[in-house]
Amino acid sequence: MAEAAPSHAISNHVVWSATVDHSVVSCAAEPIAPDHSDAFRIDRLTIPTTTIVGTSGSEHLSISDGMKRIRLDVVSGTLLQGSVKLHYRLAGFENSEAQMLTLQRLLALHRLGRFSRRLHPREPKAERWVMMLRAHDLSTLGASQRDIAGVLFGPDVVGEWRTRSDFLRLRVQRLLRDANGMIGGGYLDLLRGSHDLRSDASR
Repeated sequence: MAEAAPSHAISNHVVWSATVDHSVVSCAAEPIAPDHSDAFRIDRLTIPTTTIVGTSGSEHLSISDGMKRIRLDVVSGTLLQGSVKLHYRLAGFENSEAQMLTLQRLLALHRLGRFSRRLHPREPKAERWVMMLRAHDLSTLGASQRDIAGVLFGPDVVGEWRTRSDFLRLRVQRLLRDANGMIGGGYLDLLRGSHDLRSDASR
Protein backbone atom coordinates (compact mmCIF):
# COMPACT_ATOMS: atom_id res chain seq x y z
CA MET A 1 0.00 0.00 0.00
CA ALA A 2 1.00 3.62 -0.31
CA GLU A 3 1.88 5.62 2.77
CA ALA A 4 -0.90 7.84 4.04
CA ALA A 5 -0.29 11.56 3.66
CA PRO A 6 -1.33 13.31 6.89
CA SER A 7 -1.16 17.03 7.60
CA HIS A 8 2.64 16.83 7.69
CA ALA A 9 2.81 15.81 4.03
CA ILE A 10 5.21 17.89 1.96
CA SER A 11 3.71 16.57 -1.28
CA ASN A 12 0.63 14.62 -2.35
CA HIS A 13 2.60 12.25 -4.63
CA VAL A 14 2.35 8.51 -3.98
CA VAL A 15 5.10 7.09 -1.75
CA TRP A 16 4.98 3.30 -1.52
CA SER A 17 5.31 1.66 1.88
CA ALA A 18 8.35 -0.49 2.65
CA THR A 19 5.94 -3.37 3.32
CA VAL A 20 5.32 -3.64 -0.44
CA ASP A 21 8.39 -1.91 -1.88
CA HIS A 22 11.33 -4.06 -0.83
CA SER A 23 13.88 -1.64 -2.24
CA VAL A 24 13.23 0.91 0.52
CA VAL A 25 16.28 1.56 2.70
CA SER A 26 15.84 2.55 6.36
CA CYS A 27 18.30 5.03 7.80
CA ALA A 28 18.94 7.48 10.61
CA ALA A 29 19.71 11.13 9.94
CA GLU A 30 22.39 12.85 12.03
CA PRO A 31 22.94 16.63 11.74
CA ILE A 32 26.24 17.49 10.05
CA ALA A 33 28.06 20.57 8.74
CA PRO A 34 26.79 21.62 5.27
CA ASP A 35 30.30 21.53 3.78
CA HIS A 36 31.10 18.03 5.06
CA SER A 37 31.76 15.42 2.37
CA ASP A 38 29.02 13.20 3.84
CA ALA A 39 26.41 15.97 3.96
CA PHE A 40 23.03 15.22 2.38
CA ARG A 41 20.33 17.88 1.84
CA ILE A 42 17.11 17.30 -0.02
CA ASP A 43 16.81 20.98 -0.93
CA ARG A 44 20.06 20.73 -2.91
CA LEU A 45 18.87 17.91 -5.14
CA THR A 46 18.03 18.78 -8.74
CA ILE A 47 15.49 15.92 -8.89
CA PRO A 48 12.05 16.42 -7.30
CA THR A 49 11.54 14.92 -3.84
CA THR A 50 8.49 13.94 -1.85
CA THR A 51 8.67 13.69 1.95
CA ILE A 52 5.81 12.35 4.04
CA VAL A 53 5.96 12.45 7.83
CA GLY A 54 4.11 9.47 9.32
CA THR A 55 2.09 9.42 12.50
CA SER A 56 5.06 7.91 14.36
CA GLY A 57 7.31 10.77 13.25
CA SER A 58 9.31 8.72 10.75
CA GLU A 59 9.92 10.33 7.35
CA HIS A 60 9.32 8.63 4.00
CA LEU A 61 11.41 10.13 1.20
CA SER A 62 10.96 9.54 -2.52
CA ILE A 63 13.43 11.03 -5.01
CA SER A 64 11.82 10.64 -8.42
CA ASP A 65 11.59 12.18 -11.86
CA GLY A 66 8.41 10.25 -12.59
CA MET A 67 10.12 7.22 -14.14
CA LYS A 68 13.12 6.58 -11.89
CA ARG A 69 13.14 6.76 -8.11
CA ILE A 70 15.03 6.20 -4.87
CA ARG A 71 13.11 5.48 -1.65
CA LEU A 72 14.39 6.01 1.91
CA ASP A 73 12.69 5.73 5.29
CA VAL A 74 14.21 7.95 7.99
CA VAL A 75 13.44 6.24 11.29
CA SER A 76 15.26 8.75 13.50
CA GLY A 77 16.34 12.33 12.94
CA THR A 78 14.93 14.49 10.16
CA LEU A 79 15.70 15.51 6.60
CA LEU A 80 13.69 18.71 6.92
CA GLN A 81 16.05 20.83 9.00
CA GLY A 82 19.26 21.02 7.00
CA SER A 83 22.31 18.89 6.28
CA VAL A 84 22.49 15.35 7.65
CA LYS A 85 24.70 12.30 7.55
CA LEU A 86 22.74 9.15 6.71
CA HIS A 87 23.32 5.94 8.67
CA TYR A 88 21.91 3.07 6.63
CA ARG A 89 20.27 0.03 8.21
CA LEU A 90 20.48 -3.29 6.38
CA ALA A 91 19.70 -6.70 7.85
CA GLY A 92 19.11 -10.26 6.68
CA PHE A 93 19.11 -11.69 3.19
CA GLU A 94 15.60 -11.45 1.71
CA ASN A 95 15.56 -7.79 0.66
CA SER A 96 19.25 -6.89 0.91
CA GLU A 97 20.01 -7.06 -2.82
CA ALA A 98 17.18 -4.66 -3.67
CA GLN A 99 18.23 -2.33 -0.85
CA MET A 100 21.89 -2.45 -1.90
CA LEU A 101 20.84 -1.40 -5.39
CA THR A 102 18.99 1.55 -3.85
CA LEU A 103 22.19 2.52 -2.02
CA GLN A 104 24.21 2.22 -5.23
CA ARG A 105 21.70 4.52 -6.93
CA LEU A 106 21.88 7.02 -4.07
CA LEU A 107 25.69 7.01 -4.13
CA ALA A 108 25.64 7.57 -7.89
CA LEU A 109 23.16 10.43 -7.47
CA HIS A 110 25.43 12.03 -4.87
CA ARG A 111 28.46 11.68 -7.13
CA LEU A 112 26.90 12.55 -10.49
CA GLY A 113 24.17 14.98 -9.45
CA ARG A 114 21.66 12.96 -11.52
CA PHE A 115 20.32 9.43 -11.82
CA SER A 116 22.77 6.88 -13.20
CA ARG A 117 21.61 5.62 -16.58
CA ARG A 118 23.24 2.24 -15.96
CA LEU A 119 21.68 1.77 -12.53
CA HIS A 120 18.25 2.93 -13.80
CA PRO A 121 17.96 1.05 -17.11
CA ARG A 122 14.99 1.63 -19.38
CA GLU A 123 12.10 -0.67 -18.52
CA PRO A 124 11.19 -2.51 -21.76
CA LYS A 125 7.60 -3.09 -20.61
CA ALA A 126 6.94 0.52 -19.61
CA GLU A 127 5.38 1.49 -22.96
CA ARG A 128 2.88 -1.37 -22.75
CA TRP A 129 2.05 -0.53 -19.13
CA VAL A 130 1.20 3.00 -20.24
CA MET A 131 -1.02 1.65 -23.02
CA MET A 132 -2.77 -0.64 -20.52
CA LEU A 133 -3.57 2.28 -18.24
CA ARG A 134 -4.71 4.46 -21.14
CA ALA A 135 -6.99 1.69 -22.39
CA HIS A 136 -8.43 1.25 -18.89
CA ASP A 137 -9.02 4.99 -18.49
CA LEU A 138 -10.76 5.20 -21.85
CA SER A 139 -12.92 2.19 -21.06
CA THR A 140 -13.88 3.71 -17.70
CA LEU A 141 -14.97 6.85 -19.54
CA GLY A 142 -17.25 4.76 -21.74
CA ALA A 143 -15.14 4.40 -24.89
CA SER A 144 -15.80 1.40 -27.10
CA GLN A 145 -13.04 -1.03 -28.04
CA ARG A 146 -13.00 0.54 -31.50
CA ASP A 147 -12.60 4.01 -29.98
CA ILE A 148 -9.78 2.76 -27.76
CA ALA A 149 -8.00 1.25 -30.77
CA GLY A 150 -8.29 4.56 -32.60
CA VAL A 151 -6.73 6.50 -29.73
CA LEU A 152 -3.93 3.99 -29.04
CA PHE A 153 -3.01 2.92 -32.56
CA GLY A 154 -4.01 5.91 -34.66
CA PRO A 155 -7.11 7.13 -36.53
CA ASP A 156 -6.26 5.03 -39.60
CA VAL A 157 -7.25 1.84 -37.80
CA VAL A 158 -10.81 3.08 -37.39
CA GLY A 159 -11.32 2.92 -41.13
CA GLU A 160 -9.83 -0.60 -41.20
CA TRP A 161 -11.78 -1.82 -38.16
CA ARG A 162 -14.06 -4.10 -40.19
CA THR A 163 -11.18 -5.86 -41.96
CA ARG A 164 -8.80 -5.99 -38.98
CA SER A 165 -11.39 -6.25 -36.24
CA ASP A 166 -10.25 -9.59 -34.81
CA PHE A 167 -6.60 -8.53 -34.47
CA LEU A 168 -7.32 -5.11 -33.05
CA ARG A 169 -10.20 -6.23 -30.85
CA LEU A 170 -8.10 -8.99 -29.31
CA ARG A 171 -5.23 -6.57 -28.76
CA VAL A 172 -7.47 -4.07 -26.99
CA GLN A 173 -9.07 -6.85 -24.96
CA ARG A 174 -5.63 -8.07 -23.80
CA LEU A 175 -4.68 -4.55 -22.76
CA LEU A 176 -7.89 -4.18 -20.77
CA ARG A 177 -7.54 -7.62 -19.19
CA ASP A 178 -3.94 -6.99 -18.15
CA ALA A 179 -4.80 -3.51 -16.87
CA ASN A 180 -7.51 -4.97 -14.65
CA GLY A 181 -5.07 -7.57 -13.39
CA MET A 182 -2.52 -4.88 -12.57
CA ILE A 183 -5.10 -2.75 -10.78
CA GLY A 184 -6.42 -5.81 -8.94
CA GLY A 185 -3.07 -6.43 -7.25
CA GLY A 186 -0.58 -7.18 -10.00
CA TYR A 187 1.21 -3.90 -9.26
CA LEU A 188 2.47 -5.51 -6.05
CA ASP A 189 4.52 -7.95 -8.14
CA LEU A 190 6.30 -4.98 -9.74
CA LEU A 191 7.11 -3.45 -6.37
CA ARG A 192 8.27 -6.78 -4.93
CA GLY A 193 10.09 -7.92 -8.06
CA SER A 194 13.73 -8.96 -8.15
CA HIS A 195 16.37 -6.30 -8.79
CA ASP A 196 19.62 -7.04 -10.59
CA LEU A 197 22.67 -5.46 -9.01
CA ARG A 198 24.84 -3.52 -11.43
CA SER A 199 28.30 -2.55 -10.31
CA ASP A 200 29.11 0.23 -12.76
CA ALA A 201 27.46 3.49 -11.75
CA SER A 202 29.75 5.71 -13.79
CA ARG A 203 27.28 6.38 -16.61
